Amino acid sequence: MIDGHTLLAQGWPAGPLIGDALALGRLLTAESLPEADAVALLARIHADPHSITSAEAGFALAQALVEHRRVPETPTVRDEPLDLPIWGRELIDPQAVRQMHDAMRLPVTVAGALMPDAHVG
Repeated sequence: MIDGHTLLAQGWPAGPLIGDALALGRLLTAESLPEADAVALLARIHADPHSITSAEAGFALAQALVEHRRVPETPTVRDEPLDLPIWGRELIDPQAVRQMHDAMRLPVTVAGALMPDAHVG
C-alpha cells in the first residue's frame, strides 16, 4: 500500500500535496493499476510535472505541484524615489532624508512625508 513514507522518500513536500498524491495512488491501485506502476507514475509526476499531459491520470496533481514550486516574483526597486513632502528640511539630518528617499524607492511604498523631528533609523 502506498503511504506517506514512500512519497516523502520520493521528495514530495509534506502537506496537502502529499495527501493529493496519496489519494491518486490509492485511486489508481483501486482501479487495478499495479502498486509499482502507481508509485512510478507519482515519481514521474514529482520529477517532471510538466511532462504530464491533460489526458493522463495525475494531470491535476502535476499542475498543483508546478504551482507549489513556482517562485514568487521578486519585487523590483524603483529607479527613482516617489516624491514626498519634507517639512523643516534644514532641521533634518541629511542621512535621514537619504534613508527616506531609499524607502520611497521600495515597491511597497505608496506615500511618505518627513517632519522636522525626523531622524535616522
